[in-house]
Amino acid sequence: MVTPHISSMAIINNIENKLAMHLENNGIGPAVIKDFSIHIDDQLVEGEDEVETALQLLTKNLSISGWGHESLTRNSFLPVGKKIVLATIISEDLTPEEIRNKLDPRFKMQISYQSIYGDKFFYNTDD
Repeated sequence: MVTPHISSMAIINNIENKLAMHLENNGIGPAVIKDFSIHIDDQLVEGEDEVETALQLLTKNLSISGWGHESLTRNSFLPVGKKIVLATIISEDLTPEEIRNKLDPRFKMQISYQSIYGDKFFYNTDD
């Protein structure tokens, strides 16, 4: 009855040349994010803020005008219907589709999460 479900969505805005990646809980109960990992080019990203570090690595050699992110934290709750904007990337020279095509093959993320009753679930960008 209270099963969370984390999914991702890419938002492409061609008017503003903006690409955003959201994580959303579209289940019927809150998700307790127990752990997560991010890999860039098959290398584990480590640091104080893994999302920020991953974005720095991903955008290092791209023509990017700006980017922003929301941090993902362990042992946090993602309520039903809520989103985390993991990344927003803006470019004057690349379309959002071009950015996505360059970044998608390099980025992998796994999230272990639970229902409030301890039922375990797993999100993986490869699925």
